[in-house]
Amino acid sequence: MANTEINAGRDYISLRTKRLLLEANENGTDIKLGWVPGHFNVQGKDTADTLAKVGRDSLKVPLDIKVDKKDIYSIMKEQIRTQWNVQWKSSLREKGSSYALLASNFPTKPWFSTMPFKDRRHLTTIIRMRTGHCLTYKHLN
Repeated sequence: MANTEINAGRDYISLRTKRLLLEANENGTDIKLGWVPGHFNVQGKDTADTLAKVGRDSLKVPLDIKVDKKDIYSIMKEQIRTQWNVQWKSSLREKGSSYALLASNFPTKPWFSTMPFKDRRHLTTIIRMRTGHCLTYKHLN
């Protein structure tokens, strides 16, 4: 039988995957993994095989591999959202504790996205009323 131990210095991806699987299991999510021995009729299989071998042998990935910009965009968008959420939570502890009751995580959509009217005139009026910058009797006194 092959050695199934994971070397933390060389195989951080396996360790991270194992940690994520354990977290998912603890949260009640059951994930089944299956081994697919080949890439028959899969576009980009040769590139995937080359990268897998390079990673296995040296962890030095060549920089001339073409990557779809949509893949990069989605990864960067998620990383930016995660970083912004950390800053959001940090600022809520200092300045925005009352707002934290309404939104503990940074919203993915603006507060007005569920409103039936979204034109600028209506939104400007609502924002002015919410912030006390409207011409009401109380404001004039």
